[in-house]
Amino acid sequence: MDVTVTSQTRKPWWWRNRFRLTAAITATSFLLCLLAYSFGLIPSGLVYKPATARTTATDGQTTRAETSLSELEAAQNAPTDELPVRIRIPAVSIDTKIQNPASKRADVLNRYLAESAVRYPESGKPGNGNMFVFGHSSGLDSVINQAYKTFNRLENLSAGDTIYISTESGTFTYKTKTVNKKRNAAAYVPFDTDKDLLTIATCDNFGAKEDRIIVRAEYSGYSADK
Repeated sequence: MDVTVTSQTRKPWWWRNRFRLTAAITATSFLLCLLAYSFGLIPSGLVYKPATARTTATDGQTTRAETSLSELEAAQNAPTDELPVRIRIPAVSIDTKIQNPASKRADVLNRYLAESAVRYPESGKPGNGNMFVFGHSSGLDSVINQAYKTFNRLENLSAGDTIYISTESGTFTYKTKTVNKKRNAAAYVPFDTDKDLLTIATCDNFGAKEDRIIVRAEYSGYSADK
């Protein structure tokens, strides 16, 4: 009698049952890991802990988060129609009041310049548009009228220096971007900008062509008086 041996009978039993064995080994491994984890046998370094699961924070982290939130809320609530009353630039020891005349006549502006810094009428307001502030500067340390030293040392400003503009409700902060000297030229200040800016210029006589220091700064924040 001839006996025909198929290829199936020639292969070892584990090969013929390889799919069942794979499933059985996988299930057994899973059950063993689950059992080991339940008894605390798996090292904590192997346990996945999502970063978002952390719910505690240090006092410093909490304070910074609260400060950032307060600054954000203050910036959103910053008034857009207040007039500046004072300018402070600690880096060059400038601290003076700002006047807000309604007239653009040169003789009127020059009269105000003899008292303090001046915001040019129809230029931007703190935190809104390009605000143009100008004032006298003098190379002399001794002058009878201190208003002629309003913006002394303005040329020593550096990019990144902070400028503070005070209003009735709070303080607007600006960061210095550029400091330039213009020779024998009147200051040209574009008011139709897409950024909230502060432009500061020194002058001996408004409208005259002479050497000027022109500072441009960008609005960076607002804090309300408490």
